[in-house]
Amino acid sequence: DLVAGLRHDFAPGASRDWLAVGVQGLAPYLVEVSATAYLGGSGRSMLGLEAEYDLLLTNRLVLQPTLEAMISGKADARRGIGTGLSTVEAGLRLRYELHRRFAPYVGVVHERSFGGTAAHREADGGHARDTRVVAGIRIWF
Repeated sequence: DLVAGLRHDFAPGASRDWLAVGVQGLAPYLVEVSATAYLGGSGRSMLGLEAEYDLLLTNRLVLQPTLEAMISGKADARRGIGTGLSTVEAGLRLRYELHRRFAPYVGVVHERSFGGTAAHREADGGHARDTRVVAGIRIWF
């Protein structure tokens, strides 16, 4: 499927708008994939790549590993982003589908930044690696 839309970043710094164009679909072995190009003002560009897989433990309990990478075409020091591979995020979510379109989940996500992005984070007192617990509700219209 082709996708198109707008993206708006609120923080850090001044807000930025992006035009988003991409593709998404089902790859072999039922891996859901997407690739989205973001084009912004002042020649800024980013590419987001994502892959996820649903592993059914029962008819309602689903384990979902995910992998996401962000690649930046231009450094943006105000937002702490370097050129090239910026971040890679790997996650694992466990969701319970109360209804096919409504499912609460819990999970863990590990993110690692690279190159200039890692240098910006460390200079600001942060870390190049970050692990966090996530929880939410998946709603499908």
